[in-house]
Amino acid sequence: MTLNLAISSPSQRGMPDMSSRRFALWNFLSDYGGFGGQAKLLILMGLLGGLGGAFISFILILYFDALGFSPVFFGTIMLINEASMAVMLLPAGFLSRRLGTKVPVMSGAALAVLANSIYLMVPDKTIYMGAAVMTGVASALFSPAYQAILAGRTDEKKRKYFFSLQSFVSMIGFSTAILVAGAIPDLAKNITADGMFGYRLAIGIGVVFFTLQFATSVFVKGEKGTKGQKKEAGQKASITARFRRSRDAKNILKFAVPAMMIGMGAGILIPFFQLQFKLRFDMVPTQIGIVFAFTQITMAAAILILPRIADRIGSVRLIVSAEGLATISLVMMPIVVIFPSLAFELFLALYVVRTILMNMSGPVSNAFTMSRVSPGNRALTTSVITVSWIGTHAVGSFIGGYIIGISLDLPFYICAAFYGLATLTYHLFFRKMDDAPKNQNSTEPSVV
Repeated sequence: MTLNLAISSPSQRGMPDMSSRRFALWNFLSDYGGFGGQAKLLILMGLLGGLGGAFISFILILYFDALGFSPVFFGTIMLINEASMAVMLLPAGFLSRRLGTKVPVMSGAALAVLANSIYLMVPDKTIYMGAAVMTGVASALFSPAYQAILAGRTDEKKRKYFFSLQSFVSMIGFSTAILVAGAIPDLAKNITADGMFGYRLAIGIGVVFFTLQFATSVFVKGEKGTKGQKKEAGQKASITARFRRSRDAKNILKFAVPAMMIGMGAGILIPFFQLQFKLRFDMVPTQIGIVFAFTQITMAAAILILPRIADRIGSVRLIVSAEGLATISLVMMPIVVIFPSLAFELFLALYVVRTILMNMSGPVSNAFTMSRVSPGNRALTTSVITVSWIGTHAVGSFIGGYIIGISLDLPFYICAAFYGLATLTYHLFFRKMDDAPKNQNSTEPSVV
């Protein structure tokens, strides 16, 4: 009798109901299934780009430092790269609308291969500045069109899950690539006396992954453009004029304002985190790579859970809460030096927490943004928001190169001030548009 009771009513005996747990796990995983072949191809393309970007973005500042270039030069490279991207983003958005999204995606992927290959050449500041221009243009062509294609592969209900799955796969690849990229320069010292060989090898591997991404882009089916379509009555006005009259324009401007604030704050601090670890704690690339990789893996796991949380509390509340807590963590990071014996451990823990909180809501934020504009304006929306972020980030990166030479602590406080203001602004702009269950009957429904 006791055995029968234990089997038939485990919850009454204080035992876990394993069948219920398996069902809950299956239900959770099923949200990330059901995507077609093209969706899987897009995820693969994002993974390859993430791998390439990880190798090059992680190693580049350390490569420049090994070459004897100052943080100011790296800030200058960031400024040139992101200014070029900012200038091209809006034209790229209109190009995607006119020609469709496949042409910009393929063009951007091809240009990324060529541009990043330049860093393998003999070190020359002028040539590297040219490469920075090209990588900026490549990103401007690729990113908005890629986001628009992603959004077009799912409906609103599944979009958060698809964006999160794509980010999860890319982050797992990104973290693995950072781990390997960080180890290559140190391992190469045991193979060759050329101190630069390891850095160039890491960059070369990144170029290989970008080449594979371009090859994959050939098979992607993009969204159709407006070229060749007959204009309907009342649509003879230019694209820009019709866009200004649409409801999308108001929402896009609201998204752009906090993006500008976050871009400025991030530019002053985030690109120099490798140097922060090196200068504060004398860490070598392998150790820094382990830190960055661990952070990315943890963030990837968090990303898979967030869509469920967003379904319950709303995307806006999730984004605001995560970014608010990240800002608090950021302020605390330079303060831990008052505990010398624990300074490294506390700084490291806060770095991991800050990075995860600030970035894990990205897929939810992207999905929310794409759901607030009409399908025809999605690539253009991504362009406007990205140019708002990248424009101020470029300026911030240039300024950050000078500030880090003055103080290692000051960039944290400046960045936190911009993050806090951006979080408050986002809350004020979008709290009434939140997609929480209680707001499903909002007067401003999402556009699918």
